[in-house]
Amino acid sequence: MKYNNQMSKKTLLSIALFILFPCLIFGGTWIDYHGTSTTSGTWDSGIRSNTDTLIYPPYVVRWEKYAWNGNTVNVTGAYNQAIIVDGYVYFPEGNGKQGIGEQEQPGRIWAWDIYTGVTKTGYPMGPLDSSVNSYGGIVIAENKLYTVTAHKLYGWHIDATPPVLITGFPVDVTETAEPNTYLDNGITYWQEKLYFTTTSTNAYLYVKNANTCLLYTS
Repeated sequence: MKYNNQMSKKTLLSIALFILFPCLIFGGTWIDYHGTSTTSGTWDSGIRSNTDTLIYPPYVVRWEKYAWNGNTVNVTGAYNQAIIVDGYVYFPEGNGKQGIGEQEQPGRIWAWDIYTGVTKTGYPMGPLDSSVNSYGGIVIAENKLYTVTAHKLYGWHIDATPPVLITGFPVDVTETAEPNTYLDNGITYWQEKLYFTTTSTNAYLYVKNANTCLLYTS
């Protein structure tokens, strides 16, 4: 009897592996650092889930947003990532292609209810002057949302409905800017200060007051 039980357990394990193995091998990429595709490339859309995957549960698509500007319009900036705060998914839109004028296309800030996918009241914010295409894209702190486009630094009070710009924002980053200067390296918030860098012939590190957008002086 003991031998038969062991054989039964082995048989059940073999059957389970036989069923799961194709799912693990052929399920495709669910999500990765570059967006979603089975080749780990950046797609020209806002797709963030693979609806053809064989891996579920628990990976069940509740809702998805994609191609909201058209099937061939890029809405995913370079390395832009969504963030989740207080039950909402925030996503910065921008064309991250390196073609002439591509990053000058207007960006937007979107927000959706994490459970239903319903767009949050007052969103999207924009169109902005140019694309959001930085590493990370946006930060949220103290009920304020900050982002950098190709040329400007923005800040909003998001505890208001709809959100309102913080006094002094947006601002062109021109204190030491050179021709062809771009803001494409993200933004960091720490102790009511905003840190970000520019990309040009020379690179500059900026530290600005998060409440006034003035250059920070110790």
